[in-house]
Amino acid sequence: MKTHNLGAKVWSGVSLFSISFATLVITTGIAPAQTTNTSAPSASSTSNPSNAVATSTQKSAPAKSSSTDLAPNLAPPPAKASPFQFDIGAPLWSSAISGTMGFKGYTAHAYVSFSDLWNHIDYVVPLTMDAHYQKWGFHLDGQYVKLSAPLDPRGVLYKSGDVTMEQAFANFNLNYKVVDTSRFSLNTSIGGRYNYLNLGGTLQGRYIQGDHHFHKGYQVPDQSADGNVEWVDPILGVTASVQICKPVSLQFLADVGGFGVGSHITYQFFAGPQVQIARNFYGNVGFRYLYTNYSEGGNVYNVDMSGPQMTFGVNF
Repeated sequence: MKTHNLGAKVWSGVSLFSISFATLVITTGIAPAQTTNTSAPSASSTSNPSNAVATSTQKSAPAKSSSTDLAPNLAPPPAKASPFQFDIGAPLWSSAISGTMGFKGYTAHAYVSFSDLWNHIDYVVPLTMDAHYQKWGFHLDGQYVKLSAPLDPRGVLYKSGDVTMEQAFANFNLNYKVVDTSRFSLNTSIGGRYNYLNLGGTLQGRYIQGDHHFHKGYQVPDQSADGNVEWVDPILGVTASVQICKPVSLQFLADVGGFGVGSHITYQFFAGPQVQIARNFYGNVGFRYLYTNYSEGGNVYNVDMSGPQMTFGVNF
């Protein structure tokens, strides 16, 4: 009787363990480990061992993702154009001078061609410069020139002489681009024009021999004189550019000023083509005219300058 009860309890425990194990397998999806028969391998695994290797490789090898998806993007970002632009050049202006100049009440009218001026130029320093930021810009251009020429006094007191002239002007303005298209641009500007003029001369005196009136000779003393004047004019102006083709454009400039502040009136204009010779080199040629009417304290400068102008420069 005791043996029967013990067998019933053991069988009941085994049944309960089997039911619990089956329930665990069904809910978790874990398959029980398969026992391998080391003593008698199957015919299929023996005849084709590569199947087992392939199956093992397929199970253990991780899934390969596309190399295109995982490769980093190594292409550099596109370069951004700088909002700043600079132009520096040397304008060579072959100008003639015509008008009236005078100092301290002494005036003279003259017309001097550029070929005549060329023979008397000691040196000249030209410059043009532009700086742009988006639609805003600053412009500076001008030149300094020194001239000298001999004098023939045509008298008995002085044997020789010379005259020198220094002239300088500089235009400066702040400008804004009011129209900006692929073929046409228009800038307005406000600024000034600085003017400087210096005129000087010397006369070398003769030695006058003595005669029956003058027992001793007489040395005429040398004479020299110079004077300078400078002033600044307010200036209003416009510049325009018309694109003809990719490297060629037409440039226009016009301004007016003075208004009685410095000069009574002054104005200038320029027109001509510009060529982008290379990526960072440009050149232009055209006709330039500048007129100034100034008078103050006996000093007079009523002069126009005109002639062809050629400029070569760099931009970056």
